[in-house]
Amino acid sequence: MKQRIGKNRYVAGDYLVKSDRSGRVFLRSQMRKTWDGLLVHHSEWEPKHPQQELRVIQEQNIVDETRVESDNDADLLQKVGSVDEL
Repeated sequence: MKQRIGKNRYVAGDYLVKSDRSGRVFLRSQMRKTWDGLLVHHSEWEPKHPQQELRVIQEQNIVDETRVESDNDADLLQKVGSVDEL
């Protein structure tokens, strides 16, 4: 059974709390904490969006075959062919 609360109504073991989001007053038993620490009414509560908890996966950029840079472009052209083929 839900209890309505007036300004002068007493509910044993419960107390009034102001919502951080709307500023309205509710019973503490009707309040929930959000993921960022706000105390809000259960009708104002929203779960944390899954996109905010993405984990970054490190890419492994490893070059399989490394070569020393040549000062002579002729060596490169002999291996590749002509410049037009590039």
